[in-house]
Amino acid sequence: MQTRAKILHSVPVVVAASAATLIAVLALWRAHAFDARLLAVVTALDYRAIVFLNHFARRSWTADTLLYLVDSNPLGTAPLLMAIWWAWFKDRERAAQMETREVLLSGIIASFLVLPAVRALVFALPYRGRPLHNPELHFQLTYGMDPNRLLGWSSFPSDHAVLWFLLAVTVFYVSRRLGIVLLAYVCVTLCFARIYLGVHYPSDIFVGALIGIGMARLCKVAPIRKTLSEQPLSWLQRWPGAFYAGFFVITSQMMEGFASLNEIEKLVKAVLKAL
Repeated sequence: MQTRAKILHSVPVVVAASAATLIAVLALWRAHAFDARLLAVVTALDYRAIVFLNHFARRSWTADTLLYLVDSNPLGTAPLLMAIWWAWFKDRERAAQMETREVLLSGIIASFLVLPAVRALVFALPYRGRPLHNPELHFQLTYGMDPNRLLGWSSFPSDHAVLWFLLAVTVFYVSRRLGIVLLAYVCVTLCFARIYLGVHYPSDIFVGALIGIGMARLCKVAPIRKTLSEQPLSWLQRWPGAFYAGFFVITSQMMEGFASLNEIEKLVKAVLKAL
């Protein structure tokens, strides 16, 4: 009972610290002197990277199409979800299995908590157009790329990078070798594809990665981990069939980057606007 009280009292402290950090970042970003100096350096590096990679666009239909499929096809993120399902059943010893499942569940739940916060952060920060829409870059579209893709959506930070790195680091905490492989895969394939296609600047990915890694580390803290995973694990004990059915739906949504939920959100907004 005392342990549970400590767990519950620690959660508001962590949430308050996270909120304070976010407010501090926004304040610094909006400070003119800091904004001008930092943005000049970051923008210059981003532009150089995008211009360099864009030299290779439309040189190979096969390469462009492969990178487009990696970015747009849900199977591109399948290794992350396969790793989570493998890790869920990898331990035979009861205590090790419970700790592993606590880590995995806390990371999955954290993704549902942090992504709306990142979306709010995107709207709070100054608008940043996608590289493929930036007239200063004279960006040459790759084969198969829609010129209107994500038009009007700010690119900073990358919510996809948040999700990918959060999941990869979560797996890293239960299997270091597999976690390293996943981190390499995310960097070399998923993140590279979004930069090459002009969907994100490198700094968008970098900041998203920092948020995802930080969130995964936060969820590794025992009081947070146990608080987030306690109720789902109790559901697993009571109704294993219903739990795994829901677990499958949730992880499949993560594999497709919550695209189905985004479509439902658009429909709800359209209906409310029409009323």
